[in-house]
Amino acid sequence: MTGAMSVDGAVSGTTLECSGNRPLVGYVDGTAAVALRHIRELRRALFIGQPFSPLTVEIFDGGTVTLPAADGELRYILSLTAIDGVIELRAEPVPARADAAELWQEFGFSMTTKAAARRQEP
Repeated sequence: MTGAMSVDGAVSGTTLECSGNRPLVGYVDGTAAVALRHIRELRRALFIGQPFSPLTVEIFDGGTVTLPAADGELRYILSLTAIDGVIELRAEPVPARADAAELWQEFGFSMTTKAAARRQEP
């Protein structure tokens, strides 16, 4: 299942929820959050900041990493991959003006929809 959510609440695809009816990846008061308790349910995620703003990541111990704002033709997004409960974070250079749909495609994401939502009533 693949879904996307923006900080302003716009969603695409299917949101994967873990126990407690909370999203596996989502936002809490404007900050992206990953439910580490359920990390084995997550395969990968992209965190796409505003094109010309830095993107700061805080990890569970309070440490932070800041990806720089776009400088010219490139910007960075954060790619998260979870393998056997181990998280890998990578800063990935992408075109500064690419929109979210272009970035999803570049990283092989295809938004899914629930079958019930696709059914047409007669």
